[in-house]
Amino acid sequence: MTPDFVITGAVSGALAAGFVPHTAGVWIADRPRSPRTQWLGGLLAGGCTTLVAAVLSWRHPPHGSREMLLLAAWMVFTIVGMSLAWIDVVIQRLPTRLIGGAAAAIAVLLCLAAALAGQPAQLLTPVLAATILGGGYTALVAVGASRMGMGDVRLAALTGLPLGTLGWEAVILGAALPFLLALPFAIVAATRARLTGVNKPLPFGPFLITATIFASLVTR
Repeated sequence: MTPDFVITGAVSGALAAGFVPHTAGVWIADRPRSPRTQWLGGLLAGGCTTLVAAVLSWRHPPHGSREMLLLAAWMVFTIVGMSLAWIDVVIQRLPTRLIGGAAAAIAVLLCLAAALAGQPAQLLTPVLAATILGGGYTALVAVGASRMGMGDVRLAALTGLPLGTLGWEAVILGAALPFLLALPFAIVAATRARLTGVNKPLPFGPFLITATIFASLVTR
C-alpha cells in the first residue's frame, strides 16, 4: 500500500504545477515569459510543493476526517503561498484577492474540522494568532519601522490561521523566523544600495511563507 504522505505529496504537487504558474501569470501578465520558463516554473512549483506536502503529511499524519481537513488547510496555504512568493519576487506585490481567497478557504476547512471534533474552541488559537500577527505587522507599518506594505500585513494575518492549529510554539516561531531569514538578504541589499545608489525593495512575502512552512515542519 502506498504511504499516505506519498499520495498527499503527489496530489498537492500536481495541483501546484498547474495552479501556481497560471495564477502568478495573471498578475505578471506584462512580463514576457517563454513556454520554457512557464514549464520550468511549473516543474519547480510542483516539485517544491510535493516535497513540502509529503513532509507535512509525514510529520502530522492525519488520523480521521478532522486531521485530513487540517492537512488540507496546510496544503491550501502551501500552494497559494508558492504563487504569492513568485508574484512578490517578480513585481513586489501580494495580491489581496489571492490572500483573501486563501484565508476564506482555510477558515472554512478549520471550521469544518472544529465542527467534526465538536469543539468550536479549537478555532480560538488560529483566530487569535491571525489577529495578533496582523496587528503586529500593522503596528510596524504604522510607525515606519519597516518598508513592508499592507500586503505583508494581510499575509502575516493569513499565516496565523494554519500556524494556530499547531499551537503557540509554532505561532511564535512563525512570527520571529521571517526576520531572521530576511536579515542576511537585507544586509546585502543595503550594501548594494550604498555602492550603486539603487535601492531596490526586498520582497518580504517569501520569507513569511518559508518561515510558516518551516515552523509547521519542526513543531507538533
